[in-house]
Amino acid sequence: GSEDGKVYALRSQDGNKVWEFRAGDRIWAGPVAEGDAVYVATLGGVLYKLQAASGNRVWSFQAGGAIAGPPLALGGRVYVGSFDRTFYALDDRDGQVKWDYQVDNWFWTRPLASGGTIYVAGMDHRLYAFDAGTGQVRWSFEAKSPLRAWPVLTDRFVIVGASDGRVYALDVQTGDRRWDVPVGSPVYAPLATDGQTVYLSALDRDVIALDVKAGNKLWTFKTREEKK
Repeated sequence: GSEDGKVYALRSQDGNKVWEFRAGDRIWAGPVAEGDAVYVATLGGVLYKLQAASGNRVWSFQAGGAIAGPPLALGGRVYVGSFDRTFYALDDRDGQVKWDYQVDNWFWTRPLASGGTIYVAGMDHRLYAFDAGTGQVRWSFEAKSPLRAWPVLTDRFVIVGASDGRVYALDVQTGDRRWDVPVGSPVYAPLATDGQTVYLSALDRDVIALDVKAGNKLWTFKTREEKK
């Protein structure tokens, strides 16, 4: 996806263009390939399902605001949040809304899934755990600042960084806070984990590794030069 409003499919062997699709508006969220489909979201609030082989449109869905985070396609549903302050579950066959949930601020992050639960962080300071089928809120956790960084899942925790420079580890079943640590600068970039360590990049350009079990800082790499 590109700022020019197009999606390009390139041949991996030589980089030659296989097809392109005009989405009609800028694309900030990376396209998501799942099976024989590609899902593309635009800042115009349109989510497209395309055929991966040809780029032909299968369906499109119009949200009420920009979509800046990638969707999640899983189990016959497509989950996506929008700047219209609504989180949507769409039928993967036709793009029709199966359920939605409205909050007080934008959704900017990519959803995660585990065990029939969809997890998504919002700019309203909350991380939500939804029943994937019904949209019922199983739990929500309120941080002290907006949640713009994509969270990560381990077998026990969902871990998310916040705009006030704190990182939270929440119990996947209950949402109870297991630990939270300050990292010294806002966290906007997606987190990553190998199950034992969580890695993050803060706004001050530090790359930090935390122990998943207790949140202890393992190391920090500074990408900027220290002033002498």
